[in-house]
Formats: sequence, structure tokens, C-alpha cells
Amino acid sequence: MSKPVAVADPQAAAPANPTPQSPHRPPNHQPICQDTPLKLSSHTMESGHESVQVLKNVLRGELGSAARRDDGGRDFLERAFRDIVDPIKIRQFLTLCDLYDDDQKRWSAVPANPGKESELYPKFAPIFEAILQYQDFGVQRRQVVDCSSTKVNHHGDGKDLTTSPDFVILGHSGTAFNQQAFPITPTYAQCVSPLEIKTEANTEGFPAHIAQVGVYARQCFIEQSNRLKVYSVLLTETYIRLLQYDRGGMMFSSECNIHEDPETFVRLILGLASGEDSVGFDTSIFWQNGTRYIRSLNKQGEVVDYRVVGDGAPVFSRKAIYGRGTCCWRVLDPQTQEEYIIKEAWHLDGRDEVEYLEEPAVQKVAGVGKLVVPETNPSKTIVRIRGYPQAPNQFQDRTWCRMILEAYGPNLESFKCGLHLLEAFQDLVEAHRDLFIAGILHRDISIHNTLFGKPNAPKGQRGILIDLDMAIRTSRKESMATADRTGTRAFQSVSVLRGYTKPKSSEGQSEPSGLPHDHMDDLQSLFYVLCWVCYRFSAPIGEENRCLDLPDFLAQWDSGDAKTAAAEKFTFLSEPVPRLPLYFQRNGAFDILLNGLRETFRGVEMYKSEVAPVPRSYERGTLAETFEDIENDYQVILTCVKLAIQLWESPVAPMEVTPSAVNKPKLKLPSNIVNALNRVPPVPPSQMDGLVAPDQPAMGVVGQSMSSSASSEHSASRKRSRISLQDQGGRLSHSGTPEPSGTPDVGVTGQDEERSPAQKKKRGN
Repeated sequence: MSKPVAVADPQAAAPANPTPQSPHRPPNHQPICQDTPLKLSSHTMESGHESVQVLKNVLRGELGSAARRDDGGRDFLERAFRDIVDPIKIRQFLTLCDLYDDDQKRWSAVPANPGKESELYPKFAPIFEAILQYQDFGVQRRQVVDCSSTKVNHHGDGKDLTTSPDFVILGHSGTAFNQQAFPITPTYAQCVSPLEIKTEANTEGFPAHIAQVGVYARQCFIEQSNRLKVYSVLLTETYIRLLQYDRGGMMFSSECNIHEDPETFVRLILGLASGEDSVGFDTSIFWQNGTRYIRSLNKQGEVVDYRVVGDGAPVFSRKAIYGRGTCCWRVLDPQTQEEYIIKEAWHLDGRDEVEYLEEPAVQKVAGVGKLVVPETNPSKTIVRIRGYPQAPNQFQDRTWCRMILEAYGPNLESFKCGLHLLEAFQDLVEAHRDLFIAGILHRDISIHNTLFGKPNAPKGQRGILIDLDMAIRTSRKESMATADRTGTRAFQSVSVLRGYTKPKSSEGQSEPSGLPHDHMDDLQSLFYVLCWVCYRFSAPIGEENRCLDLPDFLAQWDSGDAKTAAAEKFTFLSEPVPRLPLYFQRNGAFDILLNGLRETFRGVEMYKSEVAPVPRSYERGTLAETFEDIENDYQVILTCVKLAIQLWESPVAPMEVTPSAVNKPKLKLPSNIVNALNRVPPVPPSQMDGLVAPDQPAMGVVGQSMSSSASSEHSASRKRSRISLQDQGGRLSHSGTPEPSGTPDVGVTGQDEERSPAQKKKRGN
């Protein structure tokens, strides 16, 4: 049961005197982890994290070297919350408060040597209560609650996890909260600041404590969507340490003795319960009379309040603490009632999505989302919100950016029919090609960045590619072999994932993969987006019970362990795809498409595993120079898509697919794709209802009658092979039942005879 500890309600005053110096001791902990170029991320798709402990472990990797002590920790303590209260009032409070013994210089109820952590909860509770209820401090709409025995639910992150911060400071109303009262049971949606209590004898270690509090801070970011930073404290029977979590990672202070310097202790507790601006809320996103608004610029450069559509929640937000912190909202212009998307993100220096979107060559790409109004604030950086006078050494600063974008349709999960999905996919491939030709590589293809176009969109705009946060120029001159690995885990290519799992160097450091993120990695990501839709949904949008349970292999694609995700994806590429839901079996269109793409990317990955770490063609320094036949790379993909579209649009009945029926002009596929089409299993007769005429025999997707024995052979070939990632040598290996070969008459021809030996080797054929 939650135990309310304090509620108060007046006004903060400005300080008249400087904050007194605070005794502190040097840190007694080791660095959280070694510096690595490849970071873990706590962002997940819908699978979430299996347990709180798993999430803690991931956060230790995510924060890693991004957790830093500020200039010895002293400055952070001295500058934090200096303007929220007059130090004279703190001194007056300590004089009047019978919980602090001025003669003994200690908080009298706090034991010097507690046996366990729980002994401290009832000792600190009345101190928090006294601080927040002291009228001259003027705390408003804040309540401290003991949560040590309360399970606080996590929302918006897949799994139904619960955690129990020792104390939370809750808030209500104002501009930050829609709720008009404190919750009966604490929630992260109304958590202003979490507080964690430990004993000095705790042997768990400081890095583990940072990760534990990071779980609470991360949930505040997820459920509130309008936080620039989240503060917390680690408190023991003797010391307090201030923590700040933001998109640059986290920052912590040195330890302050709460008995010898009670003024700083009181100031920090007041700071955690201070107003929206001071405690880290973005006040340009606010609630008013039950509706959420975002104050920003319109096309004329005027400041207006856009109304957030729906219940006030964003349509997408990244769940990691460290990184871009991308958040997207669907809004209405108050003057025109036009619908837009407002996107916020924290960009690394040197990466500017606005700059990319404003380039004339990019604006001409029909299938890339269009910028309406940019809103940047050069002073809104991690360095500024941390109060650094300048960026510390080896610190990657980030700058906040907000963009008003054209609103398009939903993501590909909301397909209206198979043709709707295929045509959008075709336009997405073409948009990616045209963007690459314009000199930009996307590098973050995911289900959230691939949208349907507006209603009745023309060809070229039926699928829209958005989010150039992680994009780079193909003319980039720095070493591409050490380029950072980016993307959303569930959709990253095998090669990108292998970049996280390279063997350690002789110094014990993880090394980045030698291969850069290229256009084929992005196209492979698009393939995984299509697979995600086909195996997550059994019917178009609007149908009941269309959402299927998450298949195990999709869950593994989103694994926090990159090696697991890479192995599962290479297994998927190395055998015929699992049987699709009945809806997607029409005329074998999606079977042919997925198997053709699967075979293509298997060849690419086999080639990359052979040439790793760095082939000669990658040593020329730019992506634009790396690939000599880029148009052919895209044409292979588009040929598969066009064939699938023609099959889907054909009458729903078995038919012989011949050159005259399909190829106008004649389509050409590499022989490995043609061979893959022969391995697509047939639709069993028991599942043919509604797909073919009842008096017709069961057919394979290439128009051939299939006997029961042939069907059995297909089933046998689907038996899962054993796939492993061999770290030594950096090669992928595939062992299992050899796949059958052969070239069916599908109206396409192999084109190996028209390719040079170098091209054949390049594609792994």
C-alpha cells in the first residue's frame, strides 16, 4: 500500500546569498564500463524486455561511458537548483526543524549504521515531509510517496513489468500533467522525480545503482513524452549524490555529507520537487482543459499552439534514454485545421536532418517526406541543459530540433489489401534509390519510418520514407570502415548486426565491423519490414483479430543480443520462408517476393562474410565509389516486386506463369532467385478454399501441379537448418539439409551469363 508522505502548496523565492560549500568525498567506484564504439540500446519494438534485470543489464551497456562525473562532481552540486529557494530560508528551516540536531550536526533519526536498507525508509519519510510542507519553501502540487513495497506498473514498453522505486515525488495539473489530482497508486506518468535509498555497506556497486535508477528515469521519459531530463538522487545514511538522465546519457555529482551539509541536502530535495521548468519538463508541450498542445511555428513564421490529435500521446517515441529521443506527434494547425506531424529529436553535431530535407535534390524525390517548417534552437543542447561552460573532452553534444512535416498515412501495418502493401513497398524501394542517387543514405529503415502515402496518392508517393536522423552523405570522406552502426534492432541487416559482435582486439576492446553500412543493408531492412507485416497480421486493417501473436523468430530479430538477432536472421535468409498467413498466399505473390528477396540478401551476406573486414572496393573512402552497379542492385529488388504485383492482380486461380503473361518487357532475375522460386512450398489443398476454383488441383506458386510426394519434399526442405556465426575469421556458416536446385519456367530468365565474373563474385553467386 502506498504511504503518502507530504503535500504542500506555496511559492518558491529567489536566493539572496550564495549556496554554502558542501563537504564531499572522492568517488570510490570504478568506471561503469569500458568505452566502446558500439552501444547497446534499450529501445525495443513491441516485445519489450523479458525482465527488469535484463533491462538493467541493457541500460548498463547503453549508458556505459555516457555516464560521467561532472568536473569532479563538485560544480554540479553547487549549481543545481540554486535559484529555486533562498539559502536563508533553508537555514531558518533547519533552525526550526526538530529532526535536525544543530549541536550534533546530524539528522537525529537517521541511524549511523543501519542493518539493512529498509530501516532507512521510515527515518527519511518524515524528513521529506517536513521539507515539502514548510510553508516558506512554497512547494506546489507535489507529493512524496514511499513506494518501497508498491509495484509501479510500466506502460508503453511491451512487457508488463513493474518496479518499486524507494520514493517518488508525484505531480498533478499545471501544464505538465493532464491529471487533476494525485493518483491513488503511484504511476510513472505522474512521477516528477524518483529517489533511491541504499546503505553504505551495499556491495552491489555504483554502476548497478545507476542502471537501477535508469530504469525509473527511462519510464518517465516513455510515459510523459515531454521531458528534457529526469533528476534523481542516491541517498544513504551519510551521503547524497545527485543524478541527471538526459539524451546525452547521464551525469552524476560527487557525494555530499547530509549531516555536515544539511543545506545542500535540503536544496536537492526541494529541487526534485520544484516546478516544471526547473525539474526538466519541456514547457512548450502542455495540457490545457484536457487537451494537449505544442507551441511552435507555422508556415508564416508565427507562433501558434498546435492541438495534438487523439488522447495527447505521441504516435511514436524512442524508448532509449541515450540517443536521439525521437518523438512524433500528429497535430492540427489551429488556423487552417490542416494535419501535420511534429517531430522532435536530439541530433549529434554534424547530422542535420533539416539540411538534408531542404536540399533541392532531396525535395525532388517523390517518396521522401516533405519538410514544412523547421524550428531549431542552437542554444538547446545537452551541454547547455547540463550547465557545462563548454563541452568536456570526448563528449558528443546533441542539439534539439523540432520539425513540422507533411502528414501521410499510417505505417505499413495498416495495409488495406495486398496490392496496397505491394505498391507502397515498390515506391519505398524507388524512393530509397532516388535518395541514394541524390547523395543520401538513410541507414534507419524500420516499420515506423515506412508509411503509406496520402489517400489516392499517385505512383511514386504510395509509400513514403521518413526520418533522416541517422542519414549520411554517400560522399562522406572519413573512413567508412569504422562508421557507426545504426538502425532499429528488429530491422537491422545481418552485416550491421555483426558489427556489434566482432571479436575483441588484443587490448580487450570491441572492434567495429570493417564493412560500412551501405544501400544493400537498407534494402535488407526494407525486406524485414515487409516480413514483419506479413507475419504479424492475418488480414487487412479493419478486420477483427488480424494481429497475430509475435512469432518467435520475429521476437529474436528484436533481441537485445546482437549475435542472437544476427544468427536468427541469417537462418531466415538461408531457407524457404515460413508459411505465410492464408491471406498472403494468394497466387503465391508474396511467397515469390519474399523468397526472391531472401535469396538475394543471403548472397549479399555470404559475400560480405567472405570479404570482411575490408574489401579493396571499400578502401576508396566513399559509398558513392564503393558500388559500380547500384542501378542493377535496385532493379533486382524491383523486378521481384513487380512480378509479385502482377501475380496478386491476376485472377485467383491456378495459372501458368509464362513469359507472355508476365514479361512485358521481359524481366530478368539472377539464377539464385530463379532457383529460390522452385523451393516455395505449395498451398495445401485443405487451405485452398477461397483461393482457387474447387475443381482445380493444388498448384505450386509457379503454376506447376504438385503431387503429395513433391509436397512432402517441400516440407522436408523447410526443416530448420543449423546456422552459426563464426567469430573467428568473421564468416557466416550454414549447415543442414542441402536445398534443392532447379529452374522453373516462371517467365523470367537468369542473367548470370550477362554479368562479369567480378559481379558474380560480388553477389555471392
